[in-house]
Amino acid sequence: MTKIQYRRLLLVLSIPLLAIGWWLAESELVFEHHHTTNCIEVIERFTCTSRFVSKQEKDDHHLWRAKGVYLRGARLMNASNEEIVTLGLKETTKYIFTDLEDTANTRKMFGESTKKFLNLGAMANPRNSGASLYHLYPMTTLSNGVRGIHDVWKLTNVRSVGQWDQPFRFVSAGTNAKYLEAWQRVKAENSKFTTQSRMGYAVSVIIPIIVFLVLSLFVFVSRKLIIFIIHGKRPNSSLNNQVKT
Repeated sequence: MTKIQYRRLLLVLSIPLLAIGWWLAESELVFEHHHTTNCIEVIERFTCTSRFVSKQEKDDHHLWRAKGVYLRGARLMNASNEEIVTLGLKETTKYIFTDLEDTANTRKMFGESTKKFLNLGAMANPRNSGASLYHLYPMTTLSNGVRGIHDVWKLTNVRSVGQWDQPFRFVSAGTNAKYLEAWQRVKAENSKFTTQSRMGYAVSVIIPIIVFLVLSLFVFVSRKLIIFIIHGKRPNSSLNNQVKT
C-alpha cells in the first residue's frame, strides 16, 4: 500500500473511528469522567478528597437517593453541632433583600433573630431516622456597600419543597472561617477534577485512531522484518541491481 493509499484509508476510517471513540467516552469504558468529593472534619477544619466515579455513582451521590449535608456538591461525612444566630426581618432587609417591605407576611416569614444550635452532626448522618438531603451554602450579601460572600449561610432541605429556610450566621468567627475554607477547598477540587475529566474524555475519543496508527506501524515494521529475515535485504533491491547492470 502506498503512502497516498494509506492516507486515503485513514481519511475514510476517521469518522467511524471517532464515532467508536465517542461511544467509549460516553460509556466510560476507558476513563470515568465524573467525580465525587467527601469532606471530613478533623481538629476544627475540613479535609476534602475527590475521586473519579461512574455516572451512576455520581447520581447516587447527588440526587434524590442521597442523604446527608452537602457543601458545594461535596458530602460532609461528619460535622460538629454549631451555635448559630438566624437573621430576622431587620437583618435580612439590611444584608440580603434590601427592597423587602416590612409587612405582616414578611414578619411572619422571617421572624426575629434567634440564637440556637444547628444539629449538623445528626443531619450529616444518613443512617439517622428521618434523614434528608441538605445543601449548605454561603449567601451573597451586602457588606459595607459591597456584595459578596461574607458570613451569612443557608441550609436548605432539598426534599422540603416550598419551605423557607432562614439565613443564619455562625456565632463563632472561627466556625465561619472553617466552612468558608471548606467551600473554597471544594471549589478547587471541582476545578481540578473537571479539567482532568475533560482531558480523559478527549483521550477516550481519539483512542481508536491511536490504536489504528499503532497497529499500522506494527504491520509495517513486521513486514519489513519478515522480508529482511527471509531475503536478507530490502525488497526490490535485486531488481534495482539488475537495472544498474
